[in-house]
Amino acid sequence: MSTAGSTVSLALNVTMVVAVAIVGLNLLNVAGYAFPVEGISMLPAINTNIAGGQSDLAIVVPAKLPSLTVGDIVVYWNSYFGEYVIHRIVQIQGSGAQEYAFVKGDDRNGCDQQPNGSCLPVTNGLIAGKVVLVISYLGLLMEKPYNYVLVAVLLFVMAMDYLVSRKDGRAEAPA
Repeated sequence: MSTAGSTVSLALNVTMVVAVAIVGLNLLNVAGYAFPVEGISMLPAINTNIAGGQSDLAIVVPAKLPSLTVGDIVVYWNSYFGEYVIHRIVQIQGSGAQEYAFVKGDDRNGCDQQPNGSCLPVTNGLIAGKVVLVISYLGLLMEKPYNYVLVAVLLFVMAMDYLVSRKDGRAEAPA
């Protein structure tokens, strides 16, 4: 194999590994373990795509209240908004099956509220998990149409890698 062919093959393989990793993150998103950040309520700890800026990706592990503490950042289902919300636990009350947390965004003055204005109790049934890692800029790759473009790039790179490896294989075959 020529040096140029080796370089092209290496570049295609590296691109494929990166594309597969990003597709893997998209699968984690579908499975509920990776959440692109939307909104500004967790600034400055977690960033979002504001006017073309960065959008972070929050990696989450399953967790429930007995293992969570004040200060932990959690993802929970907010039925009033009809979406998952990433906020910090500011208080835990109750015990056992009656345990619940109050949460708020770092950029907010008070706890997340119910329509009547009282703090929203976040129970175990609403908590998707605890944020354990925030990856800067990768949140954009989970959003449409970027995630579809990545799949197309992955398929293209795989096809190119196959064609390059076939060409190199024929070139080295004995006559």
